[in-house]
Amino acid sequence: MKSKMNAIFTRPRLISVTLSYVIALTLIFLSLPAGLQAQTLVNEWSFNEISGSTAVDSISSSNITLVGGASLGGGALTLPGGSGNYAKFPDGILSTYTNSMTIETWFTDVGGLTWARVFSIGGSTASFAPNNANYIDLIPRGGVAGNINGGLWGEFNHGSGAKDAADSIPASSAADRTPVKTGVPVYATVVYDGPSQTARLYFNGVKVGQASVTFKPSDLGFTRYNTLGLDQFNDSPFNGTVDELRIWNGAVSQRYISASMAAGSGVIITNLTPRSAAARFRKNTNSGSVNFLFEEHSSQFGLRPALFLEKQLQPF
Repeated sequence: MKSKMNAIFTRPRLISVTLSYVIALTLIFLSLPAGLQAQTLVNEWSFNEISGSTAVDSISSSNITLVGGASLGGGALTLPGGSGNYAKFPDGILSTYTNSMTIETWFTDVGGLTWARVFSIGGSTASFAPNNANYIDLIPRGGVAGNINGGLWGEFNHGSGAKDAADSIPASSAADRTPVKTGVPVYATVVYDGPSQTARLYFNGVKVGQASVTFKPSDLGFTRYNTLGLDQFNDSPFNGTVDELRIWNGAVSQRYISASMAAGSGVIITNLTPRSAAARFRKNTNSGSVNFLFEEHSSQFGLRPALFLEKQLQPF
């Protein structure tokens, strides 16, 4: 059953609906355009299955297949590390992304293994075999290479050497935000913006890396080595859990990422403009939707105001 609610929030008083789950979204509008570049959510894996060897894509039926000791349960995909334990995307999963693309995921790194990949999409176009010159991946704990610290990396490679969107703060610095701490759930977003040929990496809603990438995801071809837990280099398999993973046809904005970080893995922000936001809730057996309207008020600081949204939801 779907539930729709509308609420108007004003400053300084906040009117909210009181139910059971709290989600706080802070939407800060500075000198941003009135609209967002169009994006379409193409793939969504929520890993809500209680068991089995298939994780269902609720949008496009591009189901993920579990191999070896990988398992489902508790609202997550568990990858135990070790040889032969991984999950596999369908062949050609990025072959239709001819322009911009976003991959967002919520995961927990349990093993803390250097160079282990949460996902690596690419490899051979002929068979299930790696190709270390053809991939896009996400590394929670990279080693030190190419003058980049051993932190969170998003790699793009199509024959001309890896282009690394990585945290540029040295790992020895007290300000370093990565590598990802073990046992701590995190939110990571890899964005490729086609018009600017730029890859961006976000960690818990904050941009931590950027790189110039001149090829499109579709240029990888109809790849067949698309995995969660493995990589193209025979490094240690990822040991951890993946709570949610989504692929968007389009480059999502910083505003979307900030809102998605605050909302959490059970909420999909389906529309976000300077005056409204819409969200779809989908986690475990709960589902529903909610629309929000905002009233803007003057700011004491000469900027458009920060708008605070608080929503509490019961299971639907």
